[in-house]
Amino acid sequence: GGALVLGAWLLVSWLVCRRRFASSLPFWWPRQAQWLKVHPLKRHLRIRQSDRVEVPLTYGLLRPVILVPKGLALGPELDHVLEHEFTHIRRWDGLYKLLLTMALCLHWYNPLVWLMVGLANRDVELACDEAVIRRFGPEARADYARTLLRFETGGSFAAPYINQFGRGSVKQRISALARHKKVSLLLSGAVLGLAVCAALF
Repeated sequence: GGALVLGAWLLVSWLVCRRRFASSLPFWWPRQAQWLKVHPLKRHLRIRQSDRVEVPLTYGLLRPVILVPKGLALGPELDHVLEHEFTHIRRWDGLYKLLLTMALCLHWYNPLVWLMVGLANRDVELACDEAVIRRFGPEARADYARTLLRFETGGSFAAPYINQFGRGSVKQRISALARHKKVSLLLSGAVLGLAVCAALF
């Protein structure tokens, strides 16, 4: 019963989000053709804008969409956002988060699974941040940190399977940028193992 209630809540939340996203419009900028050429993708990628979202985000698996807030400034800020969101799409993070959400519904009663989902989402964002720095070089860390602060938000649990640019602990992500260390999934793996053991026993 708990799994059905949580699953129904998340499904309704997703439908509400999709209805909000439906009013978005195509987004175009002068270097769009060049950007698409440098970022090839076998799936059909759409880039749209909306005045109903406050932070950039990505949704969709087979037909992914990068949705940016209306009025997003051109230049480094746009480059950072698009690179971050494209990394989510290229790595199939949407599918990964969907599987995490399904695990959360099935094990809604297990606090270790909630912890696992939180840590996994954090690692996904840190990995994308690291990919952006590799793409633009260490000298872009300060500008990228400012972009993170620009869209700082706690994220929305109502849509945990949507990749949101400002989601997660911005302070922690900026600290990781300053150290420029590689992100490790060891802690999430350990928590996952504990969650499996707790579910079995």
